[in-house]
Amino acid sequence: MKLCNLNTSADIFWTSSRSTIGGIDDEFTRYFYESLTARGYNVVGDPKKIFDRQEELTRARYLVAADIKDIKTNICRLYDFWSGDSLGTENGEVWMKVQWTVYSPLEKKTLLQVTTTGYQKSVEERADGYTSLLFESFASAAEELSTDKDFFDLVSGRRVKASLTMQKSVGDEMSIPAVEQYITPFAEDPTRVTDSTVTIRTAYGHGSGLIVTDDGYIITNQHVVGQSKDVSVVFSNGFELSGTVIKVHPTRDVALVKAAVKSAKPFPIRRTGVKVMETVFPVGTPLELELRATITRGVVSAIREDKDTGLHFIQTDADIQPGNSGGPLVDVNGNVIGVCVSGYGERSIGINQFIPIREALSALNINMVDK
Repeated sequence: MKLCNLNTSADIFWTSSRSTIGGIDDEFTRYFYESLTARGYNVVGDPKKIFDRQEELTRARYLVAADIKDIKTNICRLYDFWSGDSLGTENGEVWMKVQWTVYSPLEKKTLLQVTTTGYQKSVEERADGYTSLLFESFASAAEELSTDKDFFDLVSGRRVKASLTMQKSVGDEMSIPAVEQYITPFAEDPTRVTDSTVTIRTAYGHGSGLIVTDDGYIITNQHVVGQSKDVSVVFSNGFELSGTVIKVHPTRDVALVKAAVKSAKPFPIRRTGVKVMETVFPVGTPLELELRATITRGVVSAIREDKDTGLHFIQTDADIQPGNSGGPLVDVNGNVIGVCVSGYGERSIGINQFIPIREALSALNINMVDK
């Protein structure tokens, strides 16, 4: 048996201050470099290089600075139950908010500021637990920066067609409480995902949806609800009630539906990005209403970008069929990472697309807040 944070009940006094963590050799630089190069960005100044790095840095078209605005941590330092001795290991979670500034050395001015958040949680005991979680949370914030459309458009020099450039979000801003993420495989309890997945019925057919709040807010595709203002929502146990379409974002193909329920089971939404070759599971109602709560399995094949709109898609070989649209894509623990949107051909051929959940939330002007 192990104890957490033994003899740490003393008062904590907080004082505000400002410090700078910089230099091309520090760990933050390495995590930034690895996060953006993994997304296909041409980042100069490889921290692994020992010589000639300064010359390489002079070729940079843009300089990026990271200002960590806020950090929240929940760290458990472990002690032996009998002796009270420190085991030298830690686990826990770290969240941070980072403001990124993109500067042009040529124009000698700031061109863009973007704020992202990063989150990392680990139940594994590690000797450098807090430090690793801190850097991994920073890497998560950098990954979110890499998917920001304004950042991509600036550094790539691309211009989205004016006719397809839509506002990033629709409707009034709303906040939903963050649901604590699952940390064990949902194979132990499949109802963890099926109870949070619904079928959306309209006069023209059906699709799927995912519950995001316990009072009945549901995300689905815009093409599932179409022009309907009212839909039927069928839960995994067959219980059916009416739902109202609150708002839609046609370009991102997402919609928000509200069902009159007070005890729904919302999905946890994963805060970290998805990785190629990660095992994933679509959940939904393919083909027939009787097939609700169907789970299939596959791996992430790629992260794609539409060349006309700049929108991102998760590509996976997991099987989906008509009726899966709007349903969740979850990781091995049952946390939502995407929303089913389309496939190639009339039937699944192993090339299917999902909207990253964070882009779906952004399009619908939904923010997650910690309880």
